[in-house]
Amino acid sequence: MAGLVLFLSQSAWGENSVSAVQNLWEQGLFKSPAAPILKIVQDANFFPEKTAVILFAQGEISFTSQGTEIRTSRLVYRVQSQDAVASWGGLQVAWSPWRQDEPTVRVRVINPDGSTWNLDPATLVVGQSGSNVEGVYTDQKTLQGAYPHVQVGSIIEEEISMVSHPLLPGSGIFDRWNFGSSVPVLVEELKLKAASRLQFHLQSYGPQKLSWNEGSTAQAKTWQVTLTHLLPFKEPENGLPRDVRPTPVVVFSTAPSWENLSRLYGTLIDQKIQESPVSLPPGISPASGLDDTAVQLIRWVNSQVRYVGLELGQNSIVPYTPQEILKRGYGDCKDKAVLLTALLRKAGYKASVALLWDGSNSDIFPQIPGLDQFDHAIVWVDSKTPLWLDPTSDYSRDTTLPPWDQDRQSLVTKIKGGTLLTTPRPVPQTVTETRNYTLGDFGRCSVEETTVYNGGLDVYFRQRYAFADPDETQKKMIKYAEAAYGGKLNSVSFSPPKDLDQPFTFTVKVNNSNRAWTGDTESKIELRPSYLLTWIDSSLSDPQAPVRREPYSNEIPLIFHWVNIIHPPLGFVLRRMPESYEKDYGKFHLSRKAAVLPDGSLKIDWFLKSPPGEITAVQFENARKAFLADTETFAPFDVVFDLEGYKSYKEHHFRLAFDQYRTLIEQNPKNAMAAARYSQLLLDAGFTEKAVFWARKAVDLDPKSTRLYANLGWALEHDPIGRHFGPGWQRNQALAAYQKAMEVDPKDWRLHLSYALVLEHSAAGLRYSDPGDLKLALQQYDQVTPQLPEQGFEANPIFELYHLGRLEEALHRAERLSKPIAKWGFILAILSIQKGSSSALSQVSNWGLDNVTLIKSEEFAAELLIQEQHY
Repeated sequence: MAGLVLFLSQSAWGENSVSAVQNLWEQGLFKSPAAPILKIVQDANFFPEKTAVILFAQGEISFTSQGTEIRTSRLVYRVQSQDAVASWGGLQVAWSPWRQDEPTVRVRVINPDGSTWNLDPATLVVGQSGSNVEGVYTDQKTLQGAYPHVQVGSIIEEEISMVSHPLLPGSGIFDRWNFGSSVPVLVEELKLKAASRLQFHLQSYGPQKLSWNEGSTAQAKTWQVTLTHLLPFKEPENGLPRDVRPTPVVVFSTAPSWENLSRLYGTLIDQKIQESPVSLPPGISPASGLDDTAVQLIRWVNSQVRYVGLELGQNSIVPYTPQEILKRGYGDCKDKAVLLTALLRKAGYKASVALLWDGSNSDIFPQIPGLDQFDHAIVWVDSKTPLWLDPTSDYSRDTTLPPWDQDRQSLVTKIKGGTLLTTPRPVPQTVTETRNYTLGDFGRCSVEETTVYNGGLDVYFRQRYAFADPDETQKKMIKYAEAAYGGKLNSVSFSPPKDLDQPFTFTVKVNNSNRAWTGDTESKIELRPSYLLTWIDSSLSDPQAPVRREPYSNEIPLIFHWVNIIHPPLGFVLRRMPESYEKDYGKFHLSRKAAVLPDGSLKIDWFLKSPPGEITAVQFENARKAFLADTETFAPFDVVFDLEGYKSYKEHHFRLAFDQYRTLIEQNPKNAMAAARYSQLLLDAGFTEKAVFWARKAVDLDPKSTRLYANLGWALEHDPIGRHFGPGWQRNQALAAYQKAMEVDPKDWRLHLSYALVLEHSAAGLRYSDPGDLKLALQQYDQVTPQLPEQGFEANPIFELYHLGRLEEALHRAERLSKPIAKWGFILAILSIQKGSSSALSQVSNWGLDNVTLIKSEEFAAELLIQEQHY
């Protein structure tokens, strides 16, 4: 099994260095003078690029015949960066006064110049641990302080000793030693000693088997192990199974057995319950069955007792009596567990307090008994189908354990003694996210995204948003609306977290999303299936991710149901149905199914199923390769809707097309875009007068729409038989329509561009004929200069200047044109006017133009000269 602690080659840090370090410090710190220590560091040159390196680490741990643990940690390290001066230049050591003596500390700082500085214990201060944590009250203390004269290059010897006593009489003590660090370690050793009369359990875990040196006398047994050349920890992989130990760790205990610990704690729980009997709350009857009774009792307990972390003296491990808990109205996990256990027993059920660890993804070490391994208490009910309950999970809708309690080794505590049981393993849970896209009559779309959570994610998100800052949620959702939809947040809402009768639901509404665009005859939306990949481990879609080393386990096996419902604009029909499919990616499964709903909307359902339980590293890698290889499935794609009447028109079904347009208007007489689109059909067919009528009708229906005024202006630009700027087009009315549109939205560059194009043409359809209008057109173009190149109108202002006779300005602007033919054509024409054609043509050879560009530029220039009658 590959681990997260790697071992250096002997060439990196040689055996001579190991021996030198062991000779210096194996028998104790603070003994060697500074000079030999500095020489060893200088000669070895240990990873100078690291922030710090550990030369020597040692744990010396002994258990007396009375069961007391004496733990001494020794560390010798070199500070190698300014950041490390702060992070490694002091200490913080926590202890619990009710069961631990105050730690003793010795420190010596050796600087590169040979000076040494000893830590003055009087400079250390004692603070209260956890005093800043809301809802947690503890008497745990912290010894903390800075080390003297630390600088880059300092070598620090540190020794910390602490005496600990069992949590309960007869419970023994569990402890562990973790090998390795975030920086390289040259030598690390562990020495264990236990009085012979003690029952001692010892087990090592990790990527390599440890070789122990064991010894014994009549009074004690000893164990010693040494590791060398340890590289820094690597970042642990996501989704590690709870029993995987990626780093070397040794665990040991003087506890008698799990059965004895179960009996010990179970007896204590029974005493607390018997000391203060409780009655069932009014309205709760065991006749409703175990599950229903349990849910009612959990909700009642949570209504009467709020969660407060209590780590005060022996009550850090011993709960209060049920009556004390109810009297105070608050308690921690063990208090709530003992109260719920008492109530369930009163209802006639065989309930017991169960202990587990949920402080991290890793689980306890089941081979080594020890109460010290647990940090959480829940309830186990013995029945035909045993039931596990967590009364601290205020936001659970049923008896399902929250994800952090699932698949854990748990000690069921009983007077007769119990053993470790495994809490229920997670089962696949469905999350349904529905995106309703409403495509606008014209322009962008709006989106309503609703996510319905179940199981563990339901609990997680209820709890998250029960305590979330509304302002922070609003800020995050504003960013989300922009990132996910390219739109503006309209609103965000979620179901009341305390409403446990319905699944937790989260809704986001977004306006003006750029994911879709509706034009005159086509409405298009882009869907991005790559979003599905955000619901699985990120490395499955990352080509740069390292090869998986360890097995993978889903803490919450997921069935993600992604629903996209697209509501097309009025009169639009789906162009092509997306294909359905089912695909496997190793142990992952993906399916897609599309259907048109009765109202014409398109519904696309995706189901992405992640594997329940554990898969091997090879299976994980096979899935990753499959995901990475299938780029087509997860690529963005467009769903297109066509205006039904226009589709018929293009297919030459003219009568049907006109009937469809008219029917649309008859059924929706107040819809302005229906009238506008009918005007466009009429104009395309050459019926300008009728087109103008319906364009005006559209404006009357929605007089604040710049789009509709522009549509009217466009219709007015045509002569009676549909020719653009043909004789008889309604110039003044077209200008008036665009002026009205610009009054509504003066920032719309399209309106300025259209207005300028109209100004260029006379009522007779002649272009560039009126100097006054050309000046006005130039003003309009200058307001939208950034948009001109992209829209193909970059040269238009130069035409205005040219025909106005402002040749120097035209020449100056022409030199900046991006299109070479227009650029050199203007320059050639202007130089011909200013200096004569012979002079202008004589300069052409200096321009370095290819033959095609040269010929086309000369043709462009000739046309310009003809327009101004320069022959």
